[in-house]
Amino acid sequence: MISLCVLGTFLCVVSMVTSQQLGCHRAFMANAMSCVQNATINFQSLTYLTSNGTIGQPPQEGIEQFRMRACNVRARVDQCGEMVTQTLLNSTMCMNQLERQQVMASSKDIFGGYDRICAHPCRWTLKEEIRQCFTYNNLDPRLFFESFWLKNAIIGLISDTVYQFCVNRQQLMQCLRQKAQICQDSQQVFTEMGMELNSMERGINTLCNFQNVYLSGLGCYMNPSPEVQMCQHNSEMKMQTIKSIQYTQLTNQQFIMQLCSTRLEGSECVINAHTRRQQERCDQAMVGLRTELDCILLPQLCMQFYPHMFQRMCNPMNYHLEERSHYAAAGSLDFAWSTISALLAVAIVSKERF
Repeated sequence: MISLCVLGTFLCVVSMVTSQQLGCHRAFMANAMSCVQNATINFQSLTYLTSNGTIGQPPQEGIEQFRMRACNVRARVDQCGEMVTQTLLNSTMCMNQLERQQVMASSKDIFGGYDRICAHPCRWTLKEEIRQCFTYNNLDPRLFFESFWLKNAIIGLISDTVYQFCVNRQQLMQCLRQKAQICQDSQQVFTEMGMELNSMERGINTLCNFQNVYLSGLGCYMNPSPEVQMCQHNSEMKMQTIKSIQYTQLTNQQFIMQLCSTRLEGSECVINAHTRRQQERCDQAMVGLRTELDCILLPQLCMQFYPHMFQRMCNPMNYHLEERSHYAAAGSLDFAWSTISALLAVAIVSKERF
């Protein structure tokens, strides 16, 4: 038997039957139904809403009144559903891969659909409003998205654009925070985009505080060595694999854990490869700045799931702060040379990387 779990005063899992009594998927459905009904929500009525009326039964009290009541308890039901899914997938009851996929698909249909019907309308418009914040400040909206942060020239390619970005960064962050405060589902949107506002602001400030190091580093990171390219390729392939099974084989927690491990391993691989690269354009100050940026952009959950890996990579000694003083006092000659090297790198490679 699998034991009960209680979240606050909310009973989240009924006594789960053994595999001899029910199959894996049937056990999931029985316990998912209990999660919903223990919150005084009719399961058939909820199914009617999540399936757009294709299955289930319409609520007797009316759709809008039922939706309002169901959405008030959704967070508790979600916790229960997550616990049910994880408990089953971690048990001997669900060893068959086909049944595991059925459980994940049903979990997404029920609890993902539940989230969808309770979503505030701003969830579907917030991304466009975020883009407007960048446009209003004469900045590239792509800068907000994680994939752009991890691979490209984040705050610009030449000194003029970098300066312009850094001058406008406070107005940009103020606009983003205002948009986030207005939308009650903003946290959900940012999570799906893989970005946290606090991390973004800290990353921007770090790069703006060391503009010369950043510009000099473009020549290093935009023309990666074969070893660095292999690290990046392996990380991209792992990310694609994780995302391809996100909705069929992984719980939300498993997805986040695999995403975190891939990001940590990928960043560490790239950093170690750059460290071994005996080339003038990849010195300790540049590698240290990239390391600090990667650590800043890691979601908080990654630090909780993999504390030892995080502490190993994100030890402040790896940031080489003392080496950056050379660039701070380097003067206009080094700054101009860094701009030229960045422009040459653009001509050499078609895909920007930082």
